[in-house]
Amino acid sequence: MSDPPNNIFAAVLARVHAALGALAAEGALPAGLDASRVLVEPPREAAHGDMATNAAMVLAKPAGQKPRDLAEALAGKLRAEPLIADVAVAGPGFINLTLDPQAWIDELRTALAAGGGYGKSGMGGGAPVNVEYVSANPTGPMHVGHGRGAVFGDALANLLAFTGHAVTREYYVNDAGAQVDVLARSVFLRYREALGETIGPIPDGFYPGDYLKDVGAALAAEFGAALVGKPEADWLPLVRGRAIDAMLGMIRADLAALNVRHDVFFSERSLLEKRRKLSRAAAEVLASITSRRQATRAEIKEIRGVSTSKGTLDVLVRAGWVRLGGRRKSLGRPVIYEITEACLLHYELKLIEDPPGYKEPRETVLALAGYLFEHSRAEDSADAVEATIAALRAKGLIYQGRLEPPKGQAIEDWEDREQTLFRATAFGDDVDRPLMKSDGGYTYFASDIAYHKSKFDRGFRSMIDVWGADHGGYVKRVQAAVKAISGGKAELDVKLVQLVKLLRAGEPVKMSKRSGEFVTLREVVDEVGRDAVRFMMLYRKNDAPLDFDLAKVIEQSRDNPVFYVQYGHARGQSVFRNARAVVPDLPEAPAARAAALAQAPLERLDDPGERALIKRIALYPRVVEAAAAAHEPHRIAFYLYELASEFHAQWTRGNDLPHLRFIIQNDPQLTTARLALIQGVVAVLASGLALLGVGAPDEMR
Repeated sequence: MSDPPNNIFAAVLARVHAALGALAAEGALPAGLDASRVLVEPPREAAHGDMATNAAMVLAKPAGQKPRDLAEALAGKLRAEPLIADVAVAGPGFINLTLDPQAWIDELRTALAAGGGYGKSGMGGGAPVNVEYVSANPTGPMHVGHGRGAVFGDALANLLAFTGHAVTREYYVNDAGAQVDVLARSVFLRYREALGETIGPIPDGFYPGDYLKDVGAALAAEFGAALVGKPEADWLPLVRGRAIDAMLGMIRADLAALNVRHDVFFSERSLLEKRRKLSRAAAEVLASITSRRQATRAEIKEIRGVSTSKGTLDVLVRAGWVRLGGRRKSLGRPVIYEITEACLLHYELKLIEDPPGYKEPRETVLALAGYLFEHSRAEDSADAVEATIAALRAKGLIYQGRLEPPKGQAIEDWEDREQTLFRATAFGDDVDRPLMKSDGGYTYFASDIAYHKSKFDRGFRSMIDVWGADHGGYVKRVQAAVKAISGGKAELDVKLVQLVKLLRAGEPVKMSKRSGEFVTLREVVDEVGRDAVRFMMLYRKNDAPLDFDLAKVIEQSRDNPVFYVQYGHARGQSVFRNARAVVPDLPEAPAARAAALAQAPLERLDDPGERALIKRIALYPRVVEAAAAAHEPHRIAFYLYELASEFHAQWTRGNDLPHLRFIIQNDPQLTTARLALIQGVVAVLASGLALLGVGAPDEMR
């Protein structure tokens, strides 16, 4: 049995499908027609009715009928529906529908009853989806371009969770490339500076920002002058690790300031680490592990609260993940360390700490899957990239060959030599792609294949990557890789985010001394506020360039969308406060207020402006599902601005025409009906703003 429609558009679509079924039962239509392309949507012009359906247009050809004839037959069935007041066939076969006015009143009551859950759906069916976003190199503070991708990815994850998907928010830490070695050398220079050495101008190619001074000072405090004079091979790994940790801490803080969170921070370097051979004792313990259940919040908190491998092992044993039997006392410290590291540091399923500022850590999968069973063999094994290449080779998708010279366009990784190639063209790419560099190392693409294979191995059949627009040429090859590693069972949607041009009153903003190269995201958030940044980053489609004017985003005018939408919510709350002179028992709590107002005589909302507002509210669930299906959260921002605009317009009409004011002193019943309408408006505004990660203030200050 299918789920009941969750919005009025879905309800009307169900009636259209029922009418098509009735025609098929009568022999007027062939049985088994594919109606998946049949839509019910708002008409292009309001004068044409409340809704329109394309059913006759898309089904006429497979039905072997003229669109107009099929439209007339379908219209005849729809006219018998109590929900529908009028049906008109237009043009070659479009069907325009006008609903019974009571249908809109009932939908407003539905919205009031649902409250913050209005528009929420089970469209995703609980399917796991991995959304990877930001993934900035851990070499410095984030800039506004990173911020746009962060906000987009976070809002998209919110939207998918709201529509019934099981979302994992992921950050891919690029901690294995040459750039982190440059970072380490830049930090080492600041370390020497902290020790009192005059370092002079920052060399070309190094990171020049002042943000590295604190990292150098921390190294000086920890090691004194002990690293000075040592060969680079000795100090580079240590400094690199400290530097990456410091940069990730800075990035987490920047993201927290923007209310952006991730469930997983996945290390690229972990893909390149050989699986070391375990001792026989550790392998025997790991071989006994069979549980893959999720860790509870209490268990996660307990694991994070212990500081020793022994304490961690005790937690694992109590949770039932590790069975020691009588071996507990015989395990030495090195073996205990091996076991806990295997459990907690698996590159695919890490137990990740939430960034600072998050009060409700999400349930996280404990690392007990493939890694443990790989290690239980007590044998050395390949790194993840090597293993992925071997798996593709076994499928016949890897070969040794030469690439043709590029024709008419640059292929950045082309070399005139025989090399290891992935058959990317078999999966829709333009050319086959190299996996090994001339020096024997892996290409970046090889690591990316292994990374996406890890997502597939973790159960994700739906993957969304949010990249900067400069990676547009990389899309086809990674999509080809996902098809190859999954046998066509997984899909990758890549959302490209265009550049942000930072302005102040129309003039370009100069670079920051802190970064040495660009204005940092944190500087922008501190100046204009999180809400302004998030909303305006989402008020353009992700693939359109964005001019972000620091002066305009804090204006208190209709020309500033974030102000105008938030002001709509605050204005509604102001009406509630003022209405208590007429409706003294109006509850303050939103849920109680909505329940009380749902009993109001909503039929008295007969003004065209009021009816238009109800219809705009009723559109919200459809907008949410459409935005989630298209992976386009900007649709929510556009909708909220339209809803707020109509609400403000109705307020203005009341100023000009006193009988349209929301509060009528001598008519409490009409007042409660209009308060119910406002409750619907503010509930949807608050819900939509929450999806965007933006606050819904009760007052504008």
